Amino acid sequence: MVQPSGEIGVGTVIAETYVITALLGMGGMGAVWTAEHRRLPGKRVAIKVLLGATTDAESLARFRREAEIASRIGHPNIVEVLDFNALPSGTPYMILEYLEGDSLAGRLRQGPMAVEPALEIIRQVGSALHAAHREQVVHRDLKPDNIFLCPTDSGGVLTDRVKVLDFGISKIRGSQTVQTQESALLGTPQYMSPEQAYGKNKSIDQRTDVWALGAIVYEMLVGEPAFSGETLAHVIMSIVNDPAPTLKGRPGVPDRVVHAVDRALQKEPDARFFDVASFIADLTGRPLQTLDRKPSTARGAEALGQTNVATPVGPTSPMGYASTQAPGAPQVTTPSVSTQPRGEVVPPTHKIEAPRPTRVPVWIGVALGLAGVGAAAFFGLAHKPPAPLPAPIVEPQHPVAIAQPPEVKPPLPPPVLKSAPDIFKANVPPAKEHDKPPVPSVKETLPAEVAADLDEAEKSLAGGDTAQALHLARKTLSTKKSTRAFSIITRSYCRNGDLGNARANIGSVARGERASVARFCTKYDVDLH
Repeated sequence: MVQPSGEIGVGTVIAETYVITALLGMGGMGAVWTAEHRRLPGKRVAIKVLLGATTDAESLARFRREAEIASRIGHPNIVEVLDFNALPSGTPYMILEYLEGDSLAGRLRQGPMAVEPALEIIRQVGSALHAAHREQVVHRDLKPDNIFLCPTDSGGVLTDRVKVLDFGISKIRGSQTVQTQESALLGTPQYMSPEQAYGKNKSIDQRTDVWALGAIVYEMLVGEPAFSGETLAHVIMSIVNDPAPTLKGRPGVPDRVVHAVDRALQKEPDARFFDVASFIADLTGRPLQTLDRKPSTARGAEALGQTNVATPVGPTSPMGYASTQAPGAPQVTTPSVSTQPRGEVVPPTHKIEAPRPTRVPVWIGVALGLAGVGAAAFFGLAHKPPAPLPAPIVEPQHPVAIAQPPEVKPPLPPPVLKSAPDIFKANVPPAKEHDKPPVPSVKETLPAEVAADLDEAEKSLAGGDTAQALHLARKTLSTKKSTRAFSIITRSYCRNGDLGNARANIGSVARGERASVARFCTKYDVDLH
């Protein structure tokens, strides 16, 4: 058994701030300790330390990437990383929020779950994955051990708050820093998608996580994994060759849940849900809601490191931080992963051009700042008016013409919660005058059934039923991807006022049609430029 590093133990003070109080557990890669804050009595954190025997360059890179990805996504359903540093010896560690509760794997040892509690947990997992996918991050090792349930009394109601853990082997799509090695298995066998089982790691995208999530829903409702076997080979053969099990006929399971899980476990990625948000909407009957968070400046891919390591095997940490496989599961070797700067979800086989940053003239910032000070004084928020600025002394060699700045438009209102991917028809604004679909500039040869569904989708969109329009357009993607389908999807999100999802799909519309789609969206105050 791997022993914790001798340089850290109960009573050790980390960074002159955290006092180690107990060892929570260990995996094959790191040890997790609890600690108390020296200056904030009662505040506890978890400290994950990379074990000394695994401090090679590859393990270091994977460990650092786990910290950087979780911090970069910044979602309430993803474990929060508070800091990343190194001990005096150079051993790296990360400070994590302290979690109390149990992993989903521990909960499932008690038996299958009822439908409604299971779906509430999956909604939170889906929300975390949706945020990760918008940042181009595919988890690809989703399993019950990496889903932690924290009992929470929110609004006087006891609920489970979900935290998704261990982004150590996540793939950041599109990076050219490191190429993922093909033919190497990556993930935990019972929850591998067929493309992972084949070792097609370069083909992994958000639909890989959709597969794993479908397998987890099946296990939550049945009480046993969707795919299993005595050896790694048996598990892989089952995933690749055996028909996926179904929930059909299981007492108390609604038809929508049956259909959603069946589709999520399709062997071919194109036959699955295009994204996690679509899966959650069909599974639960309610769309996800998401804040439109503007992406900040991306860090270079090289900051996230490079890896080529093995998935650790060991006892599950009581807090779920240790990267482990299920008891008795075969060991799986993980290859290197690629990284790239943050961005929106990229639909498979389509490229999305990142929006160009908008440069704001200096005089606009000054004007807005002065306007803010004036408003504060008017409403009594400032104790006294600011002292007048001294008049500048100008000694020009030649006469200077001072141009008057153009009128400053008031700032946009703060972001509002929007539904993703669907929204109820009652919340959709009425159609605007001359609200006609763009005239296609790209000739596409579409199967008859696809063309018929897209015609119906256009009618639904024109009538204000964006939920039906989205459903029909996304349905056609499993048969044939078309710019017309993505045009309808983008315009539906615009009519819902969902800027984030509209921008995520506009890149899949043919270049010749993007301008007309963007003009459509401006009628609903959605600016895609």
